[in-house]
Amino acid sequence: MINQHRAIALYPACVSPDGSGNCLDSGSTVSWGLPNNIPNVLSTCDVDQRSVITSIAQGTWQPVDPGDVSQGQYRLFDYNYDAGKGNLKVQGRMNPGEPSESVSELDVSFPVNPVEDQTAGLWVTTSADTEEINADVLGDCDSTLTTDPQGDYEARQLGLTMPPIPEKPLGAMVLSASTFIEKSLPRPGDSPNGPNGEYQYVIDTLGGPTFTTLTIPADKQIEIWVDGNIDLRGKMIKHTCGSTPGCGPFQVKFYLQGNSGDDITLDQGTVICDVFIHAPIYNVTNYASG
Repeated sequence: MINQHRAIALYPACVSPDGSGNCLDSGSTVSWGLPNNIPNVLSTCDVDQRSVITSIAQGTWQPVDPGDVSQGQYRLFDYNYDAGKGNLKVQGRMNPGEPSESVSELDVSFPVNPVEDQTAGLWVTTSADTEEINADVLGDCDSTLTTDPQGDYEARQLGLTMPPIPEKPLGAMVLSASTFIEKSLPRPGDSPNGPNGEYQYVIDTLGGPTFTTLTIPADKQIEIWVDGNIDLRGKMIKHTCGSTPGCGPFQVKFYLQGNSGDDITLDQGTVICDVFIHAPIYNVTNYASG
């Protein structure tokens, strides 16, 4: 059940059980007893086991094999999530109501990755038609994924809603596309202007013949709002973390806030290292021939 509805792994089975094991959760309580209150509970396409989740949270005995009663029954006794770990307690019984009835109990702990640690390398809202790609590819339930993820990467369809772009901050520093040739950010003299020490910028477009390389140190946090197209053919955006503690792609964020149908253009010469690009309404074209 957790594998089919992974969002429930972050929440307790029941917050208010009674002495008999029944779950008394109500209202806005977020638990298995009220699965509709769990964010993204229906993230897996064409899978809706909310009624079963509710039944399990009530401690109802379930058959191990509905077609073979001799296999016994099981029920959830308790589940809670704490500091990245799920703690599951399950009871099993044989021959219920008979003199030979026996009950056993199993405690299991396992790691649970929060949603923010599971971001795909490429998340599309319509379709993806790519050849080899070294990243996970995520699409919604109605998208068409024609991709070839390499190695341990995979393509999946999930019922998740892509979040909107955050509003451009009023105090963002303006970058000039016409003079943005080979640069390093932050620029000399720039000061952090974001609430968490970020350097926040805005630029009309990024790319074209005047732009070659953007380099960002591993210890800096950069956010750039782009109003138009991005053309990265033969261009480099280098934010190389190496062994720097706490460094990752979410330290450098590009928010593309142009019009529906605006483009991100790539080719074989494009190099993007440890960068997050959020562009929900953009088209992406990769000219593999260079």
